[in-house]
Amino acid sequence: MLEEQVEMLRKKSSISPVSEESTVIQEGTRSLSELDKLLDKKLQPIITKLGQKTIASPTYSQPPA
Repeated sequence: MLEEQVEMLRKKSSISPVSEESTVIQEGTRSLSELDKLLDKKLQPIITKLGQKTIASPTYSQPPA
């Protein structure tokens, strides 16, 4: 009886990592996608402000002679 349980656990452990790995990869991909969207949302106002300052700055609008 105990030997059968041990054998079943061994079989499960050899199958489980493959299915767990794909789930972890999918969750990780989803998390990265959400993080990417969040970063875009947070950084966009900063990028916009930097772009406006760069355009308004005389050092960038006129190259040095």
